[in-house]
Amino acid sequence: MRNVKLREDEKLVISVDGTVAYLDKQSDDVESENEGLKERVKMGFRRIWSAMKPIPITLCTYYTTYSTL
Repeated sequence: MRNVKLREDEKLVISVDGTVAYLDKQSDDVESENEGLKERVKMGFRRIWSAMKPIPITLCTYYTTYSTL
């Protein structure tokens, strides 16, 4: 992403090569006239979110397999 700013309404303004997308961090909604940029922003946000969000211990295969030993 080239340029990212935060608007007063807490939406991120993401500019890439003159095309703009608006990301609402709370609802995960992306608005843009360019469908390709919209999808890139959605995917990037999901990747960042999943990297930061811890894996619940109940879904961890290691824990469920070896916790009874």
